[in-house]
Amino acid sequence: MTEFSVLLSDMQAVNKLHSAAEKRDYVIEIHSNNHIVPANSLVGIFSFDLTKPVRVVSSKENDLALKRELFDYICD
Repeated sequence: MTEFSVLLSDMQAVNKLHSAAEKRDYVIEIHSNNHIVPANSLVGIFSFDLTKPVRVVSSKENDLALKRELFDYICD
């Protein structure tokens, strides 16, 4: 499992995360407090308070490709 925090402060960041999740064949989720949604769900992403960082959780161990793709938005 791979976990890191991102700040999705604009539509470009949301699109980047959504696109990254859509093209993978394994589970990527977004966590915030007790709320968990699949990262390939735009409606789910917009259900979060996007002024605060959210946690991206990938079921793939050491998902460096995902981290590289979202590097500009990582905040931890």
